[in-house]
Formats: sequence, C-alpha cells, structure tokens
Amino acid sequence: MKPAEVLLSVAGVLLAGSIILVNPAAGVAGAAIIAYYSMARLSFSPRLEVLRRIPQRGTELEPLLTEVEAKNLSEASGYLVLRETSPDIFARPLKAKIRPREHKKLMHTLIPQKKGVLKPEAKAEFIDMTGLFRAEVPVSEEREITVFPSQRRIREALTTRKEPNAFAEARSALGLGLEVLDFDELREFLPGDDVRKIDWKASSRLNKLIVKVFKREALSEVYLLINVDPSFRREMRNRKTDYLTLIIAQTVAYFQKFGHIVGAITYDSHSVRKVLNDVGDPARALAHLEISPQPGRPQITPSPVGVRSEAARKILKIKSGTSTSGIEKAALRVPSNSYVLIIDDVGLHPGEIIAAVKILKRKGSNVAVLYPNPIRFLRKDEVSPDELEGLYSAYRARKELLRKMRTEVPVVELGPKDVFRKVVERL
Repeated sequence: MKPAEVLLSVAGVLLAGSIILVNPAAGVAGAAIIAYYSMARLSFSPRLEVLRRIPQRGTELEPLLTEVEAKNLSEASGYLVLRETSPDIFARPLKAKIRPREHKKLMHTLIPQKKGVLKPEAKAEFIDMTGLFRAEVPVSEEREITVFPSQRRIREALTTRKEPNAFAEARSALGLGLEVLDFDELREFLPGDDVRKIDWKASSRLNKLIVKVFKREALSEVYLLINVDPSFRREMRNRKTDYLTLIIAQTVAYFQKFGHIVGAITYDSHSVRKVLNDVGDPARALAHLEISPQPGRPQITPSPVGVRSEAARKILKIKSGTSTSGIEKAALRVPSNSYVLIIDDVGLHPGEIIAAVKILKRKGSNVAVLYPNPIRFLRKDEVSPDELEGLYSAYRARKELLRKMRTEVPVVELGPKDVFRKVVERL
C-alpha cells in the first residue's frame, strides 16, 4: 500500500474505534491525522520543468553521460526521481532532493544495450518530503541516439572465432559432401561407427548391432561464376592486397582438396568474359582468367532489389546488343544439374543476381553466393571520421539487403579474416 493509503487507514481505524469504544482520545487522534493529510494535500502543487540532454551518438555497452536540468517553479520541497523505461537502454534510477525555486543540474548515465538507432524514454515524478504524495513530471529530451557497434564485442567475436570458415559455409550451402536419406547397405557395427545410425529393427532380428551406410553426394563439378566488372574489382583491391585473386585461389584450392573438379566463368556487366571447364591448378586459373586490378573507390551503398529500370535495359542493349546482363548470360553457360558458387557483391546488382539464380535453379543446379562485403575490406586509413556515420548507414542497409537476399538463395558473407594470404604466396 502507498503511504497515504496507510495513513488514511490508520485514521479510519482510530475514528471507528472512538465510536465503538466511546474513546474521545482515539477520535481526536484520527481527526488530527485527517487534518494533517488534508493540509499536506492542499499544499502539494508541484510545478517542475525537466530537460534531459543526450548526446546524439554512443557506443554499444559503453556508458553514455547525459545532463539533466531540473527547475522547481513551485514552493514545494521534495525528491525528483527519473527512470529510463526503454528496454534497449539500461540506466539506474536517478533520485535527487530539490528545494523550492531551485534550479539543479544532474548527470545521468545510460548504457545502450544494442547498436542501431535507439529511442530513449524517460519518466520523472516528484515526491513530497513526507513520501505521501507524488506527481508525474513531463521530460523534454532528444528522441533518438545513433549507437555504433562496440569494439569490445567485435574483438570478443574475433577471438572466439576459431578459423576462417566462409568457404566451409559455402560448401555446406551447396549441399556438397552431405549424406542423403537413401542408404547404400546394412553392415555389422564396427568400433568408431555413429550409434545414431544403428538400425534397431534389423539388430533385433539378427541379434547383433547393424548400422546403415548412407550414400553420399557425388563429387560433382563445381562452377565458379566470378564478377570481373570494374565496379566489383574496385571493391576487392586496395594498395597492398588484391583480395579477389586471393578469394579465387583459395576457393579453387578448397574445393579441389575435397576432390571436386572446378570450372570457372567470368562475366562483367553485359557479357561473358572467360569460360574454363576445368581450371586445374589455382595459379593456372588466375593466369587464364586474366583478372586485373581496377583502381578507384568502391560502391558502398547497396542498389535496391527490384526489376532493372528501362533506362538501364536500353544502356545494356546498346553495349551488348541485348538487355540480358552478364551474370544471366554466364548462368546460361553452366551445364544442367551443376553446383554453382557465385562470387559477387550482392549490393551491386541484387536483381540481376536473383534473376541468374532463378535460371540456374530451373536448370536443376544447386546455387549459393559468396559475398565479399566491401565495407569489411576497407582499410582504416582510407576512412575519415566524417565518413563514419555514412559508412555505418551503408553497413546497416547492406545487412537489410542480405536478409532479403537470403530468402532467395543461400548467401555467405566474406571478410578479410576469411582469406589466407599464404594460399597465393605458396603458388
């Protein structure tokens, strides 16, 4: 119960007792309590102005100091209590004594619990000195904070990551090396066999443990569809490292390690450039594909998902004589029922990638996309402090695009940490 309710209850009990027991002293005490309560209630008319100034930017899981300015415009003394109610922001309640006509400045610490654009929601109330009465006080404040990812969280994620695994994810997305539901034979259980594969029905009939030996996917050819358009080459090149050559060499070597024959088809915005049915050695693949670096700044902001505009179709038709894009032409060159890994930036032309994926699926192929995110390949010295906010907005837009693309095709995001430089150094 609230203190005021307790006080009134006590007064009521005293008045009732004075009537029942004919005790004037109890009646006087009850009347005195009610008189005190009435005078305190009439004198309680607080008028406060509360302003909370919040920095526009913060960092995930790091303290963010805010300034609270409170003005008591009334003659009432009491306590100002400020609480943060947003579920995305942690803050301890702020409580401070404020006298009549006092102008007070306080500091309140907020801790954003996640990255993104957060909306703080503060609620304040004024409590009189006796604790009997309280009133809500409106709070003026900034309604949005842009919270950047925590460097500590990023470092923790990097230390817990055991090894670069984007290529393993790509192989898994293609369904290569996985067991199918059809089993090849039944045989007696041997040490080291998986107990989950025991056929209990056959074991009970033969009175010995029998396991199912499942078929495995055939070591089919894997085709790499590689974007070599200048717009993509700019993203995969900085002053020291040509990442696309590293990615191609490592991808070829990775699939060949498992016994797959690797083919490659390169394309640009409007045509197919090179076709190799068997690339052979990774060094030979790089030589035959003739991949050359392209200087310039990459496209950071992703293009929208959708049908290509009429103007873009006309430009493409002027360049190549047809409105079909290079990646769609490359998809048409892939044999049916193949395993296809597209190495491209989904942010450059997501609509064309989806169109190529649909062509490949109609041909019975298994498709996945290896997506080198250009933002993750930028060097720190290439980014100025003024560009950070725009870069973060582009990063969020790319994350949303990636979510949409994954409803159409498996997409494996790739960063510099996934690439072994020693792969090419050993060639």
